[in-house]
Amino acid sequence: MARKKKNKIVVNLDLPKDDSTMTKLYGILFVSILLGMTTAVVWATNSGFIPTANGEPMFTNVACGIITGDNEAFNGNSKPTYAQNQSCSLLQDSPDIVTWSDEPWEDILFRGKNFDVPGVDPQATGGEVVLQPLTMTCDAEASEPIIYTVAIRNRYGEMLDYYQGNTGVSSDQCLIELNSIDAGNRYELIVKSESETVPVSQFTFNMEIEYFDGVPANMNNKSLWIGPEYSFGPLSVHPTIFLNFFGLMFFFFLWPASFYWEGVENRKNEIEEKFPDFLRDLAEYWKGGLSMTVAVQTLATSEYGALNDEVKKMSDQLSWGIKFSDVILQFAERVGTPLVKRAIS
Repeated sequence: MARKKKNKIVVNLDLPKDDSTMTKLYGILFVSILLGMTTAVVWATNSGFIPTANGEPMFTNVACGIITGDNEAFNGNSKPTYAQNQSCSLLQDSPDIVTWSDEPWEDILFRGKNFDVPGVDPQATGGEVVLQPLTMTCDAEASEPIIYTVAIRNRYGEMLDYYQGNTGVSSDQCLIELNSIDAGNRYELIVKSESETVPVSQFTFNMEIEYFDGVPANMNNKSLWIGPEYSFGPLSVHPTIFLNFFGLMFFFFLWPASFYWEGVENRKNEIEEKFPDFLRDLAEYWKGGLSMTVAVQTLATSEYGALNDEVKKMSDQLSWGIKFSDVILQFAERVGTPLVKRAIS
């Protein structure tokens, strides 16, 4: 004998749940206060209000002590050396570029001009090798082909590098490149015509030096955190500068919970705006001879904005056989606005 297949009836009971509005608010407040306190700590430990033994911000002292594992170097009584700063990813220095060009030099048999090179004093690097490459391109012209010399000398007159070219050769490319040049004063650029009678009629040059100033790229001259720099077209910004954390502190303390609660209040206002329409339509159906159950089920297909979901829930509950008096009270509890509660009571 064949067994009869049983059909299962599945009923989706969308029963009223506890109001989670305050639970969500408390959760948002907890996270907001946590983030606000975090940003407040970052700002305070970078602002200089908390003194440290070495005069550096507490933020970098603690962070670099953890990153490098050398807590004594960053939390001692003396400032960290250049080498110690370079060992911490937050305090590494990055090169800047200084450019020197001049008005064309004219009618040169022999001419020189001093220039200074910025950078970190080699004695202050703590043994760290700091390379500061120099690149100079130049161009020399003369009324007739001549040999000329371009050289760079240090303050003691020692030649660091030179280029000797010929103005009569089309492939002549005046170029001097130094792997590194130390920070210092009174370097000298000299240009000399090797002819005693024919000068270099015009000499132009462009010199670029990549130098390190000893100030970490993420800090300013006052040892305050400015963070990495990002460029957006012509605009360059430091989004994590320590002052921003002061603003973020108030933002996290005030905005998230305020934004959420404003949404709650707006929803209440939208519900209260549509509730009189719902009551009017419900009364008209009742006066027309329909029971409250049929009236609500009919109105479930109408448009009441923020009330739509609640009216649909009422219709479903009535279809399950729940008494209208219980359904309307549960509706008032779910909506929870003063106007609805007064009207239902």
